[in-house]
Amino acid sequence: MKYMIISLCMITPLLSLTGCQSMGNGLGTIAKIGNGGSLDGAYNLSDIWITSVNGGSAGFGYGAVNGYPGASASIGIGVPRHIKGYWAKENEEGPGFQSYYRISADIDSELAEKKIRTLQNYYQNYETIWGVMQVEVEKSRIRVFFDRGCSPSLKTNDCTPKEEADPNGWIVKAPGSIRDVTVLFDGQGESSLTPFPGSPYDERRVLVEPFRLANKITLTDTEGNTATNGRVIGDLTRIQGDWVVYEKTADPTVFIDHYFHIDAPIDTNVVKEKIQIMRKGLAHKYFGTVTYTEIDDDGHIKIYYRLICTSNSKLCDSLEESRASPFIIRSSDYDLDILLFEGKAEELDAPFEGLSHSQ
Repeated sequence: MKYMIISLCMITPLLSLTGCQSMGNGLGTIAKIGNGGSLDGAYNLSDIWITSVNGGSAGFGYGAVNGYPGASASIGIGVPRHIKGYWAKENEEGPGFQSYYRISADIDSELAEKKIRTLQNYYQNYETIWGVMQVEVEKSRIRVFFDRGCSPSLKTNDCTPKEEADPNGWIVKAPGSIRDVTVLFDGQGESSLTPFPGSPYDERRVLVEPFRLANKITLTDTEGNTATNGRVIGDLTRIQGDWVVYEKTADPTVFIDHYFHIDAPIDTNVVKEKIQIMRKGLAHKYFGTVTYTEIDDDGHIKIYYRLICTSNSKLCDSLEESRASPFIIRSSDYDLDILLFEGKAEELDAPFEGLSHSQ
């Protein structure tokens, strides 16, 4: 005798659209709209990402925001398991930022799924397949909300809850709103009056000159990140590299090969001290920044922290005057440099092991 198994969802598909989706393979995608906002004034949300249990991710770096729920964008995200990113509070007295924040934290995905299921099955007569995931900041505090989108102010929405639909008290009112949400994450990020090294607010993107050596130099920072030309780096700890310089002779067909190798530590404390000399009093302003590495034909290496006074040479004038230091160099109308490291690579008679001639 053969039997056919019929699920409750097949018989009564309107019983719970989202509940039927969740059977067997977890919840899958729960939100198709993302919000990013703030609860205490103007902020800049930059490079904030939420990763889900199914491996997907969604970005909430919506730039300038002010208020709840804030900016909106289309996303596709499942039950969250991790949040990482940077944000900054706008300066109240002028352009730029007055404080900076970052976070990298796990989200209790099992608890988050229970809360999501509770809200998905909360209403008597309101149905929607997808919800809204919201990231809201308040100084160093950052929260992730899940919202089904039921608005009591709309006559077409019946937001009456079922009896005993929330025995754990997980459903709360959204900040300053009458809509129902559940809090999937409530955490505290790190705070700083100056941008975090390697963050979108102080990228310190590596620039190597001459360009032909761009990918021959590797820098390492305090967090173990490595970077070559064009990549972002934090506070430096080491420089490594191998390259060859071809010296011309009287015979245009003959060159003398000079092989160089370096693997040297960089004093991180000195790096931090000198960058603070440059950035003193600049917490409320935004500048582009570069980790500029300069190499000559004799293997001498200098690494600078470069502050870019974007399209404002007068700003560089005032900064240069206020930061009287033998380390600070006005390298151009729009660039201020401070020396972080100076050294010389070892010159070899033959290529260092692993060095390629294709330079």
